[in-house]
Amino acid sequence: MAAYDRRGLLTSAEIRLDTGDLRYRYLGLPLVYERMPEPQRSQLLALAAGPEVLCPAWHACATFPLPSSNNTHLMCRGWYAKACVWAKQDPRLARLMLEDVANYIATKNAAHGLPECSMMLSALFIEPDAGGRLVLKQGWRQCGDVAAYATERGYNLPTTEPGE
Repeated sequence: MAAYDRRGLLTSAEIRLDTGDLRYRYLGLPLVYERMPEPQRSQLLALAAGPEVLCPAWHACATFPLPSSNNTHLMCRGWYAKACVWAKQDPRLARLMLEDVANYIATKNAAHGLPECSMMLSALFIEPDAGGRLVLKQGWRQCGDVAAYATERGYNLPTTEPGE
């Protein structure tokens, strides 16, 4: 993708709100598609079942040339991938985060600000394990910010992991 950007062939990027798929456009015409890899794409589709905001609609997330060094299209896609990490521990909380990200993209085109869940989709909560796979850090259930985020959205976090 970077080769296209350097030559100035692409004029914008869009992200699909239910899967995190990216498509790149040249003067409004779709030119390149990048699907979210499996199994994340299937996980995202399962999480998207229900909420209206997580629909198969495309929304702008970058205009080229980028106005800064912030690659908003890659940042947004990263949030979708990191929501899958949360889904392994708490699918309902992951869905709330995805709704937050989708609303942010749909209303602000990733042009300014951040979604409220961005902290939870960052290295403060997600890290690579010994094999390089992303995992949630221990102790996230005791974090007041996570509990407050969930409570503001009408969800009371379970105090223990499923099966305990």
